[in-house]
Amino acid sequence: MRNFCLALCGGFALGLVACSDLGVNDVTDPDRNRVLGTPADVESFIGATYAQIQNATLGGSNDDIQTQLQVMGMENVSGLANFAMGPRGAFPRNAIDNSRGGQGNAGNVRDFQVLHRAARMATIGLSRLNVLTLGSATRDNRAKMFARFSQGVALGNLALVYDSASILTENDDPVAAIPLSYYPDVMTAALGFLDSALAIATTTASAFPLPDNWINGIAMTQTQFVQLIHSYKARLRASVALEEALAENEERLAQQGALLRAAHVLSGELDLGVVLQRLADQLAQLLDADAADCYLLDRDRGLFRCVAVFGLERSLLGFEFPVGHGLAGATVREGRPNMNFPMRALD
Repeated sequence: MRNFCLALCGGFALGLVACSDLGVNDVTDPDRNRVLGTPADVESFIGATYAQIQNATLGGSNDDIQTQLQVMGMENVSGLANFAMGPRGAFPRNAIDNSRGGQGNAGNVRDFQVLHRAARMATIGLSRLNVLTLGSATRDNRAKMFARFSQGVALGNLALVYDSASILTENDDPVAAIPLSYYPDVMTAALGFLDSALAIATTTASAFPLPDNWINGIAMTQTQFVQLIHSYKARLRASVALEEALAENEERLAQQGALLRAAHVLSGELDLGVVLQRLADQLAQLLDADAADCYLLDRDRGLFRCVAVFGLERSLLGFEFPVGHGLAGATVREGRPNMNFPMRALD
């Protein structure tokens, strides 16, 4: 019995030790205020942001999504499986997805992380500029200009490649998970940040030349830096225009497909009721309408009669009303197509 009591007490003692609080400091948690505590620290930190962008796109590593895109775009040719170059060069092109273990997934994730890192570094630098000065208004403006530039370029590259990304700003909590935004919104934010950088660059000539370790060893003049910003804006805007053109082309193809199906209905069916119902279905889809109804004009009786509906109660079929009323009546009276938007009462 004594042995059992000792074992039981030992078990209680072990439980008490296991439940006690552990005072362990996380040595990996950065002390941003200390690391960026001096003007020189902040300026150097902001000056390193563009190098991160280069690391995520054309430099630093070829295990990235840019390598895949260069093969897909025929800038490079390779049949090797390394970095998914061979699969990306195949015809027809295969889609780049974000599935775990998918082709080139390590590189896809890498660029996503590094570009966000560049944008986050820029926003941290901007937040520090809100609480300290680099010693003069010129140096402060130059740092803000370059941070906005890197912020815009990083987010712009994310919007070019990924369907969503986080729009990072200096007002964020740097340790919080910022929700993802759809890529058109990311692109809009990126162009806005580049505009902010351009506004400072064109009005602060004393900020130039830039330190030669900020952009590829080039001490950029005001003219050169303004040209660089315009070049990035042009590249990003071109992608927006291309996206809109592709969307318009897809819409035209969908319309042509609907018209072709409507033509098949007219040529492939002799029953008038079936033809009109299928036309109502096809035209509603073509116009992306929630509902549609089709009326036939009985000139002898002076009435419209409903013969087909889409998205409406079938009980409407057979409904009749006088020719002089409604949108259909206005169409017949004026002898031309009519649009009533937003819907309003018609006599």
